[in-house]
Amino acid sequence: MSNWAPIETDSGDSDEEYLAHQCRRFRIMVMGKAGVGKSTLLSKVFSIPEDTAGVVHQGHKRGEHSVWRSRTSRNNPLLVIHDSGGFEAAETSNLDEIKRFVEYRASTPDLQDQLHCIWYCIGCDDARFLSEAEEKFLTFLQGSVVPIVFVLTKFDKIISECLVSRISQSDSTMIDIAPMRTQALGDARDKVKQHIKDPLEQIMQGNTNIAVVSNNELSLITQLVEQTTKVVKPSLKQLWIGAQQIVAGDKCERAIRASIKAMSTGYVRAGLLIPAPMIKPILHQDIFSRIYDTVRLQWNIFDRGLLEKEEVVDGLRTVCGGNSISFGKLVDTVGPLNGPHYIRVYLRWAADINMLFEILFWMLKEPRPSQNARFRGGAARMALTPEELASVMKQFGNSRMRSIAHTHISGRVGNFDLSMPFRRQELREVLHMAVYTGRAEGIREGFPIRQRAPSISSSDSEKPLFELP
Repeated sequence: MSNWAPIETDSGDSDEEYLAHQCRRFRIMVMGKAGVGKSTLLSKVFSIPEDTAGVVHQGHKRGEHSVWRSRTSRNNPLLVIHDSGGFEAAETSNLDEIKRFVEYRASTPDLQDQLHCIWYCIGCDDARFLSEAEEKFLTFLQGSVVPIVFVLTKFDKIISECLVSRISQSDSTMIDIAPMRTQALGDARDKVKQHIKDPLEQIMQGNTNIAVVSNNELSLITQLVEQTTKVVKPSLKQLWIGAQQIVAGDKCERAIRASIKAMSTGYVRAGLLIPAPMIKPILHQDIFSRIYDTVRLQWNIFDRGLLEKEEVVDGLRTVCGGNSISFGKLVDTVGPLNGPHYIRVYLRWAADINMLFEILFWMLKEPRPSQNARFRGGAARMALTPEELASVMKQFGNSRMRSIAHTHISGRVGNFDLSMPFRRQELREVLHMAVYTGRAEGIREGFPIRQRAPSISSSDSEKPLFELP
């Protein structure tokens, strides 16, 4: 069974090109009652310290409308967070203020200032769900242009309560806990459906996007990210996928797509339209930089500017074979005949950069010896260090994952296939398989790459762990 999502079309390229100049951060509002788990959720999904993601801070009293205050974190520069500050069932002033905030953000003309998504968090254990004030607010949200995902937190607590109830009602002196857990899961599903999902669907008239999360189940957090990916505007999907730090597969797919666009556009200039052969080395370097920048943005590695330094980029260019276009090819004035050679080199660059960044992505999620108490054991990332980067680059440069990816590319792009540079869809398929065959070997070699579940958009997606009927 393939772990790969289907290759996407280029229908969103123009939107994403516009987006790159208009919007650099994904703006999300998270709302819900105090104690529902908003801070923990933000920390897990976006890899930011929980104390900076916190919704109610020391010195901020409930009722102070902090939703107007935007929060950013250097751990994740692609993200802007607004939070509701917490509210109680009987409160109306805070909900009214949130309503004004949503209306204001919806009316602003600039994409970067608009609200891109709302996470409405509801505790599965909330016995006071749907006060009169909340019901009115949900009716307001029904007509909102901002996509909304209802996040049902603390599902694990409901399962535990149902399990305890099953055990206490059992007459048997010997209890088989495994089937009882399965029964408790079914009880919890029914309870959540009756008390939360059905009332939500009634108010929202069926227009509900619901995700259930639990602190102990990463798969449920993954489903929340994928559910959000489905509802955000197409022109914002690339930005959202870059900001989230859970679903690596989506990051890789978007990075591959952006890589092909960068190399295809650059090839026309470097290989065909520029008659002066001595300018070609500069143009080839420009193509490498374009591929590198698009991939770096998508993976969104917390590096404190390390990966932007000129000497680091030069080192990565050397590791990735950035100087691998022979001098004879550079000075040859018959550009189109060298097209297959150029494309093979560009694809190798793109494969190397994508695989290297995925290694860095997973490495930053692993506990590291220098990690202090604030980060150790949590979801937040500690910045990539020069020593770690140098070590990974050295290992990657001599790895089998890299050579296998290159071999796949060489076998797919023939020396006399002059039309190959213009078949973007086929180029994407070649790069797609090169990266994935390479990463499979990287896992066997011991690189810190985790196995990934299929994308939610894949035809062979696994059935979700929890799915409301």
